[in-house]
Amino acid sequence: MANRKGNPQNLRPPFKSGEEAREAGRKGGIKSGEVRREQAERRKDARAAVRYMLELTAKGNIAKNLKELGVEKNEQTNMVALQARLFTSAMAGNLEAYMTLMKMAGYDPEENRRERESISSDLRRERELDAKITALGTGRDGISTSVSMSDEDGGNDVVIYLPAIEEDDAGSENNGTPDLKDS
Repeated sequence: MANRKGNPQNLRPPFKSGEEAREAGRKGGIKSGEVRREQAERRKDARAAVRYMLELTAKGNIAKNLKELGVEKNEQTNMVALQARLFTSAMAGNLEAYMTLMKMAGYDPEENRRERESISSDLRRERELDAKITALGTGRDGISTSVSMSDEDGGNDVVIYLPAIEEDDAGSENNGTPDLKDS
């Protein structure tokens, strides 16, 4: 350790050799992995405990309140009770509860806007692709360009442009490359 003035006169290196340093690093890595696995197991146990508590049947006043709200007997769980509490809080004017409830139900206005923009963007790309294909049209001699717009899952994300095939007077195909016939 350094003395009060900060002089490192009595400092010693933590390891005498690289082998000792590697061994200490290996042991530290093993211990770190053990600790990480234990923490993950505790989180998993906590998650399972909370889910268990939420799935339990509501009792006492909670069950009575759910019955008053019209929830059927077989659906009266603690999870439903929490959602009912959120619902009644939103009905009482709590804006945060209202927004949370709307998001849970799939009525998030921001998410809906993003979805509409995504659909609009997809349609615009399809129109642009159709315009490009139409612009390609037919080859010089009236032979169509071959385009495949469908992939294996039915999407429109694969487009293959092939050159137009020209036919000479003899009817043989010639695309500008030398013939490679066996002689």
